Amino acid sequence: MNEFIKKFYAIEPALAQEKGPFELFSLLKRATAFDDWDVIMASKGLPDNDMSVLREVIEKIQARLTHEEKMKINAVILLDVNDIFVKKVHHFLEEHHNPTEFSNAEINGLEISRGYIIVSPIPQTEKVSPPSSELLIKTASKWIRKAASTAITKFA
Repeated sequence: MNEFIKKFYAIEPALAQEKGPFELFSLLKRATAFDDWDVIMASKGLPDNDMSVLREVIEKIQARLTHEEKMKINAVILLDVNDIFVKKVHHFLEEHHNPTEFSNAEINGLEISRGYIIVSPIPQTEKVSPPSSELLIKTASKWIRKAASTAITKFA
């Protein structure tokens, strides 16, 4: 994990101490973006339509980043904890055993090339999945087994 990503693991608790606990705190790189990241947050303490709160959050994030790192931020998005995207992320994480890192996924129509879940809406009592390369291998193995069994059934 690079230093840019690590900084958000320090930013989150500082914001949570001030604004309250997060339901979701994530960094997502869209498949269409080269090296731009969206910071997506959901917390009852961060109203999603309040521009002054958004400006304050952006200032706190920018205070910890270098100029080059600031240029990697495409958007800072505050969502209501009941927003459909938060619910879809929740479903994705449940389905994939609560990964903290993933790649090549689609959530609610958004193609994501890389994602880091700093705070998950899934309780941490559940087992966190292995790194995404293992997750990818497991998923590929399932697809291969399914394709093989389908092919055997068709030709039998």
